[in-house]
Amino acid sequence: MVVWLYIYDSLTDEKKNKKVVPLKDVVEYKDRAKLFLRGQIDTPATPMEKTAMELGNNIRNYMTLSDQEELFGILWEYLEATCTEAGTRVKGVFLEPAEYIDLRNDTSACKPCITGSAMLHPSKLWRTLTPDAKKSFMDIVEIVGRLIWMDNDICGWEREAAENDVMNLVLVKKHYAYLDQYPYVPCPNCMDGWCPRHDVSDQDMT
Repeated sequence: MVVWLYIYDSLTDEKKNKKVVPLKDVVEYKDRAKLFLRGQIDTPATPMEKTAMELGNNIRNYMTLSDQEELFGILWEYLEATCTEAGTRVKGVFLEPAEYIDLRNDTSACKPCITGSAMLHPSKLWRTLTPDAKKSFMDIVEIVGRLIWMDNDICGWEREAAENDVMNLVLVKKHYAYLDQYPYVPCPNCMDGWCPRHDVSDQDMT
């Protein structure tokens, strides 16, 4: 689980020369990952595909059908969120804070990583948990995942600002705080010389 998530995240989230990964590439990674996880193809051509195939085999061989579907649901949610994240980066537009937080909760690999590792643990302890215990576990995972990605955003915001990234909570909050303070900007094309400021870059926040 950890190895595949690390490789997939590196492919979809890594920037080269400050350029974001094209959305079509992320969609292709996502679609290929689903095929290998489900065992619908078994001819991997990349490390991501090979580790996805191995993870899928483990899920189908060692988990109950109901747990398989639950984990696949979590993985699909994560994969779809990475595509939304990639599209947001390509557009270069800041999401509303609440919308960003919802998306960031889903793009964090913590939930599939922690939950998948618990479900696949050799002790098979997961199978002995009551529905209430499983729900409590998932609630804790949600909280832990949010704390981790928030810490990541706080610690890395200056680097991500230098990369013109829009997927960072600190930069999102700075962006909208600036709009609240300066909602209008000079505009030679408007009758009164001012127009609403809909979008600004982090470089304008002085």
